[in-house]
Amino acid sequence: MLAALLLGGCAGGNGSGSARPSEDGAGIVDEEREIDMIKITCGARVLEIELADTLSARALADKLAEGDLTVSMRGYGGFEMVGALGFSLESRDERMTTEVGDVVLYSGNQIVIFYDSNSWEYTRIGHIAGANRDMLEEFFATTGQTEVTFSASDGGN
Repeated sequence: MLAALLLGGCAGGNGSGSARPSEDGAGIVDEEREIDMIKITCGARVLEIELADTLSARALADKLAEGDLTVSMRGYGGFEMVGALGFSLESRDERMTTEVGDVVLYSGNQIVIFYDSNSWEYTRIGHIAGANRDMLEEFFATTGQTEVTFSASDGGN
């Protein structure tokens, strides 16, 4: 009985939560269930990605709410780490110049973390606050190939 009460409290939503339009104008964001950070782990190292207010970022957070995702990431072009998600997310690519710490979706099914800048068409997922090239190269411990785990994080909220 106690377990049912505890699980019922976490199941969320009696329909009374507040909702607002997303910034990209493509849907409604339920603020009561909103995850605003994604935790990324590489070995014993951990960083947090602050999510952008996009449908793709929300869809990724929803997927991670179901369980962790391990992605094999590899260095590409001397400015990014890229890895296949194993599934596709709706994307709304826009031309942008990325900055160190930007996290984007490429081709709807690849996640990219930048340790330098690049101009291309991507869908914004989020940003690693305070990131710099040295920090990200140390985090990945390589610009070759490495396993990275993404998981839902409440950002300490």
